Amino acid sequence: MKVSTLPTLLLALGRSPSTEVSDAVLLDRFTNGADQEAFTQLVHRYARLVWRVARTRCRTEATAEDVFQATFVVLAKKASSIRTAGALAGWLHRTAHRLAVKATRAEARPKPDRVQPKQTDPLDTLSARELLATVDDELAKLTDAERSVL
Repeated sequence: MKVSTLPTLLLALGRSPSTEVSDAVLLDRFTNGADQEAFTQLVHRYARLVWRVARTRCRTEATAEDVFQATFVVLAKKASSIRTAGALAGWLHRTAHRLAVKATRAEARPKPDRVQPKQTDPLDTLSARELLATVDDELAKLTDAERSVL
């Protein structure tokens, strides 16, 4: 059985070394100054929360890892739109939850198989052709008034 590197990494991360810096300051440093270290500190700070949500909602660990990563990608893209930096934990929880639900639904959907054209028996085709020809012949025997009803 394959052991995921992500949970191991999460355990190794532990707490962010500088927890005295607020989320607001880190978000501001990341969005306004493109400070990658600030983003890294946010990931360290909230990795366990996001992983817990992803692992709880997803059926497989691989999907949970995808959700974990996607959550922080969304944070990187939308960090400037977070109005209340003090609500970052809730925002990350909600984002991870929505992504996990979406991924779980996608997993549950049946995968479209490559449908190969059904091989038809030439006799069935011939029989159907004969049947249609017979129906056409019988319709031709009817008067116009009778044929219009059909």
